[in-house]
Amino acid sequence: RRCVQETGYQRRVHGVYSLVGLFLMFEFLNQICHVTLRKLRTAGNKEDDSNQRSNRGIPFGWGFDQVSCANYLWESLSWAVFAILVRAWTAYIFWIVSTVTMTLWALKKHRRYFKEFDGKDGRPKYPRNRKAMFPYII
Repeated sequence: RRCVQETGYQRRVHGVYSLVGLFLMFEFLNQICHVTLRKLRTAGNKEDDSNQRSNRGIPFGWGFDQVSCANYLWESLSWAVFAILVRAWTAYIFWIVSTVTMTLWALKKHRRYFKEFDGKDGRPKYPRNRKAMFPYII
């Protein structure tokens, strides 16, 4: 009987470790996406936002091959794991509200990428198969 209780406890501990590992992985991927986006910014004047946007490139790798806003995807997944870890209704509400907000931002940025990278005047053409935030869905 004691072995069964220890085994159940060990399963819970392993589950927590797995969730913490997922959380850390999603946060790492989110950070890598931010670094990728930062590298795409021009070295010119950061005050002139309109010029800066027109000189940006198309992000690739670390989730950007599937979605336009991979950083939002990884952040949403990390908050989902956090909510599962803490098992608090407030964490679930925060996850839902933040995911909806990031999805709206992603849709706006996705449309802007298609408009900005139209393949005209020497600009690259934005990949048509990408979704805004969630692969194969939105």
